[in-house]
Amino acid sequence: MTCYIAPNVPGSDGPWTKPCNSQGNTYPQCCALGERPGIAPDTCLLNGLCQNTRTFPGGRNVTGFWRPFCSDPSLNSAYCLGNVCRNIEVCMYKCT
Repeated sequence: MTCYIAPNVPGSDGPWTKPCNSQGNTYPQCCALGERPGIAPDTCLLNGLCQNTRTFPGGRNVTGFWRPFCSDPSLNSAYCLGNVCRNIEVCMYKCT
């Protein structure tokens, strides 16, 4: 299954970007599920966001959430979250 960054435009954040197929959705979001150097794999959330917790120097953990790529070429799937975090950058952090 291909991941898309824009309507009918395949894209990814590298070979680790894969569809979240564990949810049973026809067109799930795509998160960074593969191994990345020094970064843990994302967690696919049921609300369509990707989540990742990173440990920074000094042992500080920071959890971020973002709108991922989508496996629906039209980006119309509810899991594409087209109106949230349009630039795919981290769009919110967990309050500590």
